[in-house]
Amino acid sequence: MAGVEVTYQAPDRVSQVEHGEVASASASSGGTAGTLAPSPATITKLFIGDRYYEDDATGPAGPFSVSARCADDSNAAEFVLGILRAIAVSQDIHVVGSAYRFTVPKGDGVPFPLTGTATLASGVVSTISASPSPVTRPVLTIGAVNRAPPVTAPSSAMPVERTCGSTGTGGAATGSGTAPAVAGR
Repeated sequence: MAGVEVTYQAPDRVSQVEHGEVASASASSGGTAGTLAPSPATITKLFIGDRYYEDDATGPAGPFSVSARCADDSNAAEFVLGILRAIAVSQDIHVVGSAYRFTVPKGDGVPFPLTGTATLASGVVSTISASPSPVTRPVLTIGAVNRAPPVTAPSSAMPVERTCGSTGTGGAATGSGTAPAVAGR
């Protein structure tokens, strides 16, 4: 069940639905602990322009929250686009049968060096199998090119305030912002 479904609508709309599991734990005052069996969980994230929407309901879909998108927010579509851009300019790409073997360095849109294989269908990249190590090689499947459903803002969302921040060698910065729920944006 674990996985991510992503819809990208150029230039700045992404729907990212993450499927996984949650588990609960409890403890009594007597020191006994208990856990519940894992149950399915789905988190839906929408990145629309400068807005970020999220619904992390583990049951029926609840109300979305909406906030200003932080500068360091990223999503799976941006990661895949970064890989595609890096493959397009790679100096280390070779045809192997009907696939293209590539190595791309860490850089703009690619957070770490990757080695992998890309396959094409009807002139469009249809799968990418890439990893920073040969141990784990997730496969990204690209489909519904020019046929994906539109990414739209929820009709109602609850404004929330998020604290944005990043850390790195250049120090740290924090800030916050709120964004009103705006339908159709």
